[in-house]
Amino acid sequence: MDTINKTSTRGSIRFLTGPLAGKSFPIDKPITTIGREPGNDIVVFDPSVSRQHAQIMLNGNAWTIQKLAQQNKLSLNQREVNQSPLSDRDTIALGQGTTFLFLLENVQGPQNGIANNASNYPQYPNPSPQPSSPSWNAQSPSSPSPRPASSPGGGQAPFPQ
Repeated sequence: MDTINKTSTRGSIRFLTGPLAGKSFPIDKPITTIGREPGNDIVVFDPSVSRQHAQIMLNGNAWTIQKLAQQNKLSLNQREVNQSPLSDRDTIALGQGTTFLFLLENVQGPQNGIANNASNYPQYPNPSPQPSSPSWNAQSPSSPSPRPASSPGGGQAPFPQ
């Protein structure tokens, strides 16, 4: 069955400066809020960051960042912005002392869990067919309870005649 591969773009941010320096967060929602208030998706305890400072949004496969109040400071690659598209490895500054790196990871997977091209997977040789029972023993090796050779069951001889 042929299907179309679906490509999604997963985002994450890695803080470079500020109270969260060195920490990374996946961006796995269509709208992720950032700010000082505990109700945000990513909480930054920096006094120069507003309670509800900015949000990162995913629309289709396009990411954008937007500040949530006119007085908030939001810079993208050292340029003051109100709202801007995001690209892989963009540097974002919030307030006076918090910066983070926006990172993208392209994830490609089959739609509805069905692969459309078997060549994307490792190829293994097909094993040769095995006889249903060995020729030297009438008893199948997969029998649930083997019988001792002294009392064969079902009228079968333990050895070929």
